[in-house]
Amino acid sequence: MKSSETCYLCEKLFNSIDVVKHEEHIIQNAIGGKLRSDSILCEKCGETLGGTVDAPFVNAVSSLSGIIAELARDRGDPQPALAELQTSQRLLNCSGVTFRLNNSFELVPSKPIYIQDEAKKEATVFAATGKLAK
Repeated sequence: MKSSETCYLCEKLFNSIDVVKHEEHIIQNAIGGKLRSDSILCEKCGETLGGTVDAPFVNAVSSLSGIIAELARDRGDPQPALAELQTSQRLLNCSGVTFRLNNSFELVPSKPIYIQDEAKKEATVFAATGKLAK
């Protein structure tokens, strides 16, 4: 029977010697989870779970954490989702520009860039704000 006195995975009794309680996020910190408990896993199972489940999960959602993590986290900053712009049109002022995906799913350049359309004889400016585009 599982209780707050046993590890959920290995079912060993916590004894503070070789089966030590491990503080675990209920919802991953990477997606804004702050709620933690030290009555779920022992350190050994927590470390195993961290390496086999938590780390791959965090890697899989890390690019999305910048979008969903307007949520406060208890440690670390959300990592921006980086994107690459591919176009057949001519790009101007794009050297060293990175793009982040914001929580509205818009690509935002780190500085204004210009896309020149030779056929239409026009240029389009992309910038984080209207003020930067001027």
